Amino acid sequence: MRLLLVRHAIAEDRIAWAAQGHDDLERPVSAAGRKRMRRIAETLAWLEPEIDVLLSSPAKRCVESAQILLASLPGEPRFQTLPELAPDGSPAAVLQRLKAHRQANAVAMVGHEPNLSRLAAFLLAGDERSFVEMKKGAGALLDFPVRVAAGAAVLRWLVPPALSRHIE
Repeated sequence: MRLLLVRHAIAEDRIAWAAQGHDDLERPVSAAGRKRMRRIAETLAWLEPEIDVLLSSPAKRCVESAQILLASLPGEPRFQTLPELAPDGSPAAVLQRLKAHRQANAVAMVGHEPNLSRLAAFLLAGDERSFVEMKKGAGALLDFPVRVAAGAAVLRWLVPPALSRHIE
């Protein structure tokens, strides 16, 4: 199985959103973030076009980012929100949910930092101490050549958002 980890697009300003009394989980992607994410999604879909399942944090900015990615992917990947990908989710809980999709060739997950970096470290090294940085819109492809387990993944590539404009 291959796992594409994607950090959500640039969202509306957190402080301004909170000052208006809004829940952070309802904070949407900004107009600039939407435009940038379309370009990033095209790049990620070109690099890994065969996504069978697309899972997203229930936060609005993640769902919107996932929908942009979904529109760039060929075929019809199954989409669902995954509470374990929310900002307070744990890598072990995400791994358990990922195992439910072990028959898929490729799964994509859209989430938050520092959770995605912790998840990547957990899947690559079996330890949650992050050594991968994922800026907004970044994508990382992990491969599980033998089994889906902590420490069993191999990092195939990491694409920061700025690099996506140079890949065609």
